Amino acid sequence: MKVILKLVFQVVFCFSFLIPCKAQHLNFNVYYVIDDNDDYVFYCNNTTGENQHLVVSFNKILGLRANTSLPYAANVGDGKRMLFKLQREGLESFKDFSFNYSIYAAKANPKIRNIKYALPIKAGKSVEVKELTELKELFDEKTVSDKLYGLAFMSSFNDTIYASRSGVVKEIEQYDSATGNSLIYNKRGNYIEIEHRDGTIATYSLFKNKSSFVKEGDDIVVGSPLAIVAGSNYDLGPHFVMTISYLKYKYDKNLDSDDWYTIGYVVPKFQTFRYNLTELQGNSIYTAVFDDELITQEMTRKQKKKYLKSKR
Repeated sequence: MKVILKLVFQVVFCFSFLIPCKAQHLNFNVYYVIDDNDDYVFYCNNTTGENQHLVVSFNKILGLRANTSLPYAANVGDGKRMLFKLQREGLESFKDFSFNYSIYAAKANPKIRNIKYALPIKAGKSVEVKELTELKELFDEKTVSDKLYGLAFMSSFNDTIYASRSGVVKEIEQYDSATGNSLIYNKRGNYIEIEHRDGTIATYSLFKNKSSFVKEGDDIVVGSPLAIVAGSNYDLGPHFVMTISYLKYKYDKNLDSDDWYTIGYVVPKFQTFRYNLTELQGNSIYTAVFDDELITQEMTRKQKKKYLKSKR
């Protein structure tokens, strides 16, 4: 999982009652307005097109109290949202505050759904699976809080990688395929990140340059083709890697804001030809199946109706 964006801003309250004070950068800003009760009502406006985890903290706050615990932390989607209020402690109290905020382009501490994943290969095809648990160098942007968990799918050169779960394409790198021969591991490489509805992120990596069938922002469903397998120059032979990760947040006043975040990993359960729901075991072979229940499990009623109608 790659954290795309972290922004930090600071605002100092300056007793300006006519113009709301705000911090702003690009497509995200936090600001407040003063309501009829002389409370300071904080809002954010997110036009990044992505879910953001927001933390608002105060360096100083006098004569006011928040109607929520501080620092304030929340996952925010697109659009405008009311966050919290600072309320006067007394009619004659002296008021002063300064605040800052930071954002990460991800959902933190998501409520992870118990979902069936499809094998990311063509329906009816069998694949050998290997577990990857020791490649921590892949994820050096953040401290790994859980045991790193990933799956390598042994494939044939030019096989197609398919989506295991529905979601939105978050980020693509398709111009960084590893060069050389007899490779064991490459820190860099091509990948596609897909954000699921619950905020978890699927990362599919090791595929041919310029072979992506999708673009950033695309809505994809289970079984959507993603890219063409590479990896013939690795000791393992042609293969690709899949991980399911998510952002974890825990505030600690004694730590820098960077250290409030770690990355967790999900051990997904798959539907296969033999098993309705199972964790994949390393050095085992499984056969992929795609049925309507698996494909439509996260669709809205309208989406499901449209999908089933298209099959008639």
